[in-house]
Amino acid sequence: MSSRGAASAAGQPSILSFFRPNNKNPALPVQPPKPHQQPPLPPPPPPAPLQSPSPGAVAAAAAASSPAATMPPATTPHPSASIVPITADHIAPLRRINALLLCVNYPDSFYQRILDPAASGLFSRAILWSEAEDDSNNDDDAASPPKVVGSIVARVEASPFDQKRSALYIQSLTLLSPF
Repeated sequence: MSSRGAASAAGQPSILSFFRPNNKNPALPVQPPKPHQQPPLPPPPPPAPLQSPSPGAVAAAAAASSPAATMPPATTPHPSASIVPITADHIAPLRRINALLLCVNYPDSFYQRILDPAASGLFSRAILWSEAEDDSNNDDDAASPPKVVGSIVARVEASPFDQKRSALYIQSLTLLSPF
């Protein structure tokens, strides 16, 4: 490709023209291009007030958005597992499990409230595991009692977002790793 001054054969300026002195008269002021004026945009509308939708509206919206979606089948717990309300017999194992898994030594009042139906007893559960019966071991001894392998401790509180509603506060949720 040959360089023919400021323009090449295709009419495009050569890179060499960039490094040559400008032939324009320096006495003439250079005027910036006139900006293209656009009418100002109207302000955006104010945001709608936040309202929590009712559970029925949420369910209806979910059903409308995915009509083919169905609920997964309910799962049944393992035959050796059971979920039961917490009793006084479960407190000692729960103390050990909480100390092991949560690294927290809850005060006695925490465990007393678990047993109180007015505090958190209605929503707190122990997860028990019963060893499977082995047919090869036909001892007449009584089967070992189920052991506590986990728990969920929860209580009802006033919602921090809406004082007219309640919220379920999960205080602890534990499950030993093999289970």
